[in-house]
Amino acid sequence: MFHSKMTRSVVTLVAVATAASVAPLAAQSKADSAAARAAAKHFVAQVDNGSYTATWQTASAQLKAAVDSAGWAKALKTARGNFDPLTARTEAHFSFVSDPPNSPPGEYALVGYHAKAKGGANVTERVVLVHVSGKWLVAGYFIQPGLL
Repeated sequence: MFHSKMTRSVVTLVAVATAASVAPLAAQSKADSAAARAAAKHFVAQVDNGSYTATWQTASAQLKAAVDSAGWAKALKTARGNFDPLTARTEAHFSFVSDPPNSPPGEYALVGYHAKAKGGANVTERVVLVHVSGKWLVAGYFIQPGLL
């Protein structure tokens, strides 16, 4: 699935931020939740359309520090190549986390989706967002076969 050192770094951002030991934030508002969900939906729509470079341009500084635009586009294309096109996406998980271990301090939102891949296979997508200056920015993306 991911083979280069660069893409493993991007996946690491996701794996660290989705650690089960991270406690959810209780104080996030409905507006924060709606804004984070909207940012995740916009991101996956751009990925669905193949607008990989556009997703990097609006990503968080930590993602941009981990991989350049060309590397990000290649990683997304590689990750999605075995599954595209995706259909019937539904939100399966949403949570807020604060200061996850091995990640820069901050407020994060984790959005998980279940979708159907080509041929009808089930896949799980995860979008990690970080709250920066009033905006939710993508800090990582992961896709894998099966439902989690």
